[in-house]
Amino acid sequence: MKKNKSGLWNASFGQVVATLKALEDQGLSLEEMALLRSDKVLVKEVVNLIKTKLQIDSVDAIFLAVWQKIYREWFDVDVDISGLQVPENYNPEKHFLVLVAKGITMNTVIAAMRKRFNVHLYTENLDVSVTKNDRTLENGTYIVLFNRNIEVDEEFKNMSADDLAKKGHKGITLFERLLLEVLYYNETKEHLDVESLTLCSGSRHFDDRHVPRVGWGFGYEGLRVYGYDPGHSRNCLRPRSVVSL
Repeated sequence: MKKNKSGLWNASFGQVVATLKALEDQGLSLEEMALLRSDKVLVKEVVNLIKTKLQIDSVDAIFLAVWQKIYREWFDVDVDISGLQVPENYNPEKHFLVLVAKGITMNTVIAAMRKRFNVHLYTENLDVSVTKNDRTLENGTYIVLFNRNIEVDEEFKNMSADDLAKKGHKGITLFERLLLEVLYYNETKEHLDVESLTLCSGSRHFDDRHVPRVGWGFGYEGLRVYGYDPGHSRNCLRPRSVVSL
C-alpha cells in the first residue's frame, strides 16, 4: 500500500518559499541553510528547539486561559489575552502567574471574594485608601510572576517596608496579592498565608502611614487585610518578591 505523504509534501510552494524567505530575512545564507540538509545533529537541535517553543507557547496559552475564565466567572469581565507575553522564565511548577487586567479594581475583587468566603478589611474602600502602588493599570493589562510559595517568602523576614524600599526591593502590591488569593482559591479551594502574613511592600496607604498586610485567619475565620507601620517588622510578616514582569 502506498503511504500518504505528509508535512512538507502537503505544503504549498508558497509556504515553502515563505519559510525559506523568513530564514533569509534573519540573515541565514544559502550556504548556512544547506547545513540543514547535511548536518543531522544540527537538524535535530533545530527541531527540538522549535518543538520546545511550541510546548512553552501551549503552556502559556493554558494558564492565560485560566485567568480569562477567572475574570469571567469572578468579575463578569471578558479579558482579551491576545498579544499578552508571558515572561520567558515562567515555570508553572515554580511560579504563580498573576494577570492584572483592566476592568476591575481592588474593591471589585473584594466584592467577588465575599460571595465565596469571609473578608475583613481595615478600610472598606481600598481603591481610595491604597493609592500608592509600584505597578498600576495605567499602561494597560500586565503579567507578574511570584515564587510558588503557599506561605510567604522566607528571604526578607524581619525587614520593614522602609528597609525593603532602601534596598530597591520589588514586592507584591495589594491588588496583585488579592488576585493571587483568587487564583489559589480558585485552583485549590484553600488559602495562602495561613501561618504567615504577606507584607504588600509594593503598596502604600495614601498618607504613607500604612503598608497593607494580608493573611488568612489569625483569630478571624477569613481573609484579613490590615495596615501596618512601614517602619516596623515581624518574623511572620514578609514580602512576596517579584520574580519577573
